[in-house]
Amino acid sequence: MAQVEPVVPTATSATPTPTPAPTAALDAGATAGVAAPVSSRPRNRIQVSREKRPLYFFISLAKKFLVTEDEVELSGLGLAVTTVVTVAEILKNTGYITISSTYKCARVCLC
Repeated sequence: MAQVEPVVPTATSATPTPTPAPTAALDAGATAGVAAPVSSRPRNRIQVSREKRPLYFFISLAKKFLVTEDEVELSGLGLAVTTVVTVAEILKNTGYITISSTYKCARVCLC
C-alpha cells in the first residue's frame, strides 16, 4: 500500500494584504469636499464642546498647554461658545492668562 504524506500549509495566506490609500489629496491641501489633514490644525488649539467633557476638563487642559506653548487657542461653535468664554474668564481671573484677541467664531487666543 502506498503511504500518503500530509499536506502542510505554507506561510502565504489566501487573503490579499490591504494596500494603503493614496495620500495625494491630503498632501496637495484641502479641496472642496475633502477634509483637511489633522496635522494642518495648530497644535495649540483646544476645540471645546458643550456636553462631551465637563468645564474643568478644558481649564486643566488649557493649563497643561500653557506649560509647553506660549499661546493657547480655545475654539467652540454653537452652544460651546458659552463654555469657551467661561473657561477663558476663569483662567483670566485666576491670573493664568491674558486674552489677546477674540474672533466672531468664538476663538479666543490666550497668552
